Amino acid sequence: MTDRSDAPQTLYTAWISRGSGYSDEQASTISGLPIRALRELHQLGALTPLTSRPGRGNKRLWDRWAIERAALTGAVMLGGYSLPVAARIATAWANSSSTKDALTHSPSWEDIHHDNPDRWVPLRANGEPVHLAWLSDAFAARQADPECDAFLDIIDGEHLIARTINYDAKMSLRDLKLKDGERRTVRLGRLAEGGAALISADYIYAEKPLTAGQIALFDQVVDGESIRDILERFCVEGLSFLNGGQNFVDPDFMRMSEEPRDVSFLQDATWQDRERRLKEIKATEMARTNSILESARTVLSINMTQALRLALRRAIGLSNGEPNPGLASQPLPGASE
Repeated sequence: MTDRSDAPQTLYTAWISRGSGYSDEQASTISGLPIRALRELHQLGALTPLTSRPGRGNKRLWDRWAIERAALTGAVMLGGYSLPVAARIATAWANSSSTKDALTHSPSWEDIHHDNPDRWVPLRANGEPVHLAWLSDAFAARQADPECDAFLDIIDGEHLIARTINYDAKMSLRDLKLKDGERRTVRLGRLAEGGAALISADYIYAEKPLTAGQIALFDQVVDGESIRDILERFCVEGLSFLNGGQNFVDPDFMRMSEEPRDVSFLQDATWQDRERRLKEIKATEMARTNSILESARTVLSINMTQALRLALRRAIGLSNGEPNPGLASQPLPGASE
């Protein structure tokens, strides 16, 4: 790795950028998965690389999202699951609308290290940026962060339950604080057919589908930039999902179905009726989740944030108590450097 004092900052900026890619070797080093596992996940449809052209001399490049998914898959595999099953579980957790993790936000290096009242940075209960400690020597060894880490619990080898950080209800750019040690417990669904399929329960916050008028907003232009482009800069994950972009996972691989439910009330009810009915659904869901937890015979807890944090530190050349090979992202063809 280069000895320039700003190397971690440069590598961090590249890590959160959409204009850089990582080779098989780099993606393997950062995620902790062997190259052959990355290739198998690609063949299965569980991961989509940024570039993968056939032919000699054409290198496959991976982006941050795919590498993070691979790192989560590796963490689940430590629980004894096969690569395909672990990838399904990791994808269910990462794609859930209910799992909020400080590492799913991408604050700039400057916002992490400088006090800016308008910054969008996850903050600890004491007001310190979460990432500040994660990028320091305090996490030079593998360790958990009891205040900020989110977990996936696999109950009796079947039920998937996320324990996620409870953000401050304001959720404003100025006040994105973590409530001290509190976590939301959300049932994501359950494994079926020995892990070959998933049955999703992640529908609690379902809303009406986008209307034609809302979809048409994407075609409007403001000051020479489309609404889609504007949102893409600030909400990369959401648009990757809409576009089937870098986060695309083959439905045939996931084999995900949804639990039967009646959400017809979302279409025609008044907002008061919808809110009341959603509260009833949430109460029923909470009771079901508590019942699963109370009757659990085995619980496998996986620290998902730690897996993402280890990947982040490897990507920017910081030690996790491992050999440091030195890394550098590669600009994609046509991307500005």
